[in-house]
Amino acid sequence: MTSLFEPTAQHTLLTDWGVLQVQGDDATTFLQGQLTNDVALMPVGQARLSGYCSAKGRLLASFIVLKRETNGYHLLMARDLLAATQKRLQMFVMRAKCQLQDVSDQWRLTGITGAESLADMPDWGCQAADDGWILRLPSAEVKQAIWIQLATAADPAQPSEMADGWAFHRALSGVAMVTQATTEHFVPQMINYESVDGVSFKKGCYPGQEVVARSQFRGAIKRRAAVYTLADPNQQQVVVVKGCCTTTASVGNQLGHHHLTQ
Repeated sequence: MTSLFEPTAQHTLLTDWGVLQVQGDDATTFLQGQLTNDVALMPVGQARLSGYCSAKGRLLASFIVLKRETNGYHLLMARDLLAATQKRLQMFVMRAKCQLQDVSDQWRLTGITGAESLADMPDWGCQAADDGWILRLPSAEVKQAIWIQLATAADPAQPSEMADGWAFHRALSGVAMVTQATTEHFVPQMINYESVDGVSFKKGCYPGQEVVARSQFRGAIKRRAAVYTLADPNQQQVVVVKGCCTTTASVGNQLGHHHLTQ
């Protein structure tokens, strides 16, 4: 098992993340018709980035999808969007044998930053761990993962003092997750989901699929997310740029964040 307790590793409890469980005989078929990625081709024990769009192709939510078993999934997402997302998805279950349940209180999500052994895992790779899984995330130079454990698991990971390092390095990774503040703001390509295996253009229909495909093949995207750093002598927590204001994570005198160009 990948070691999560190296001296270089930082642990951050992800209290702003939630877990939506989707399971049942028709769970794969149901999610295949709702999400931007191809969950049917996912092997059991693997994770993928995916989005959930409105009919206009705007992202209502995004997830790290963990396929626990053939028809059993955990959708890791922004906790402030979970209830609304569950309610909306539930509208389309109809007669499908599929149950959606908020199981956030049953699991403990810990962000791991800087564990050298994570370099041995591929992006989106998943590894069984004590009472849960380790999900390797696409990262910049500093490797990151999410450790999902049962809330009752013994010897939980202890939070590190430098907890803000998690947000800083997630920003540098270039993989943005949709939250309540950004729901319905972007089509997937605006935050580069097609570049980080978050969208499949070979699967069947899903809400907003025509808009997403048209944006991809007609080159209609006029705004793109970019990642950069800048000196910040005053250690400001918010950087204002032309056309938008983006919340950032500060470490020392460096800031990393996503910038939508106009």
